[in-house]
Amino acid sequence: MKNINQKILQAGSFLFILAGVVYLLCEAISAYAWSNPSYQYAINYISDLGIPVETQYAERTINSPLYFVMNFGFFANGILFAIAYFMIMNTLPSKRKIIGLALTAIYAIGIIMVGMFPGYDWWGEPFHGIGAMLAIVGGNLSILCSGLMSHRIIPQKWVSTLSVIFCIIGIISFALFIGINNNMHAAVFERMSVYTIMVWCIIFGLFVQVKSRNMNVSDYEGNIKG
Repeated sequence: MKNINQKILQAGSFLFILAGVVYLLCEAISAYAWSNPSYQYAINYISDLGIPVETQYAERTINSPLYFVMNFGFFANGILFAIAYFMIMNTLPSKRKIIGLALTAIYAIGIIMVGMFPGYDWWGEPFHGIGAMLAIVGGNLSILCSGLMSHRIIPQKWVSTLSVIFCIIGIISFALFIGINNNMHAAVFERMSVYTIMVWCIIFGLFVQVKSRNMNVSDYEGNIKG
């Protein structure tokens, strides 16, 4: 019979994969639905996909027929990410997981706020900006923490290295996005700061899913004590 921690790792890793895939799929479906005007990944912000009204905002024409699909993607990703993170990191001693869990809570709250308060000119717009900042900064720091702690579960140094690289790319991209927010192609840097989280979810989820299947109980116990 499988060790209970192996089952938790497999379930959590599957939810990580699902979190990334659902988000990217909802984004692609919402973007494809645009026709007047067409959606441009290099120019339109991600938030444009979730705006429920046809409007003109920051010199961009917004018309997202399937805005609810994108907002569902925000909600689903935040919830799935938080559950997956908790399941996997909960297998570690408490002192090694508290920071990561706190950052994950910040990320989940932030991205849910992004979906609840669309980013256009209305009273809820400030909450959209706050949510986006919490999600991007919290999410990238969260993947950093999980990557650095993952060797306690399954010892593979490349995962920690990749997590550090993704976090650095994500934070720098977000800083550049804020710095050139009025630039025509600022959306490129916005996407880079978000995609680091989504791509990491899929890669990390696949890694844990595969490795945990071949992990013995003694291996796991030795890792968390080491």
